[in-house]
Amino acid sequence: MSIDTEVGSIHNTGDAALVTAAANAITTAIAAAMQGVLERHAAYNWVWTDEIRCRGCGASLAIPYLSSRRANADLVFEAHRSAEVGALLGTGSGHPNGR
Repeated sequence: MSIDTEVGSIHNTGDAALVTAAANAITTAIAAAMQGVLERHAAYNWVWTDEIRCRGCGASLAIPYLSSRRANADLVFEAHRSAEVGALLGTGSGHPNGR
């Protein structure tokens, strides 16, 4: 069965309201998960010139040695938070924080 046929049959049987409600619930859950990750991983500390540490989970994040500036640290930290969101939503590999 094609997607178009299935969507058409859902619409014809009156289940569109159920699909919409489920989609809204999923959207709300994703937003809550993302907000939780942002709250738990709110900031980082410099450990050394080429390393920062997430205050939320304690992950050690390497900064390229010759370019250890705040802008690069911010980029590395943002990638860390994005990976945490991806792992939480099941799009990344493994578990959040490597646990």
